[in-house]
Amino acid sequence: MTDVCLLLEGTYPYVAGGVSSWVHDLIRSLDDVTFSIIYLGAHRPGTKKMHYKLPHNVHDFQEYYLFDYRILPKAQYHSKKENYKIIEDFIKAMKVHDTSFFPELFRVAGNRRTRKIDQSDFVHSFPAWEMLADIYASELKETSFIDYFWSWRFIYLPFFTLLGVPLSPARVYHTISTGYAGLLGCLCKMQFNRPLLLTEHGIYTRERKLEIVQADWIYSDRTTDVKVIEEEEFFRKWWNDLFSFYSRLTYQYSDEIITLYEGNRQVQIQEGADIKKTRIIPNGIDLDLFVGLSKKQDRKTLRVGFMGRVVPIK
Repeated sequence: MTDVCLLLEGTYPYVAGGVSSWVHDLIRSLDDVTFSIIYLGAHRPGTKKMHYKLPHNVHDFQEYYLFDYRILPKAQYHSKKENYKIIEDFIKAMKVHDTSFFPELFRVAGNRRTRKIDQSDFVHSFPAWEMLADIYASELKETSFIDYFWSWRFIYLPFFTLLGVPLSPARVYHTISTGYAGLLGCLCKMQFNRPLLLTEHGIYTRERKLEIVQADWIYSDRTTDVKVIEEEEFFRKWWNDLFSFYSRLTYQYSDEIITLYEGNRQVQIQEGADIKKTRIIPNGIDLDLFVGLSKKQDRKTLRVGFMGRVVPIK
């Protein structure tokens, strides 16, 4: 058992940048604290390298890829229909940001000691097919079932992948975002009843919404973008609702919610965070580094500075 288990999504140690540098500095500065790391990625790349050498106090490193799965059917399926009803109720509740069904979902599909349903059940069993048909019928949308079916799999299979991830025992769990890492943090807290900390540098739901607006991998049933349409596309809304739910769930199960400045904190509160759990720890700046800079009295020139990765989301 390590002191701290860091839950990281798409960052350290494979991606360089501000958040990854922060994680690296955090581990190195707490030399007497032992760490384990669970890294979540989308797809396993053919070639990859770590941008950071793991410090000596990182005692365990595991990595899982959300969209790399090969789920084989079982010979027989024995799970009772009421277990699928629990999953159906949970998925319907997700649509309206209701987190109250999560403990029951964890019991039948997450907790290793009590689980009744796994990935193979979810993908191949007939009761799972009936559940999907019931949810599709309840949507009351003029959406092709084929498009709905494949979107359903693409959206929920990573979720069921996480439910099956072996969880590492630790004294404290620390996630650096909501999203999939935050969901994993909720599962760890449910499994081991240990504190969960959240440090959100950028607001996850905001960043995902920016990506979803521009994403060409999300199916669109609209044949033209010339006409003015006020309603959000069904499948894009589905993804946005999913990530909003993950954030709300993470806020609910976190013992402390930390961010960099007041604007972020207000967004967290709007997204469902308990104001009593929230606090601000701003990025530190060593002012001594800038003492030697001369101040020029040039009022005709406006200078704007930016420090960060040159990527679209910035």
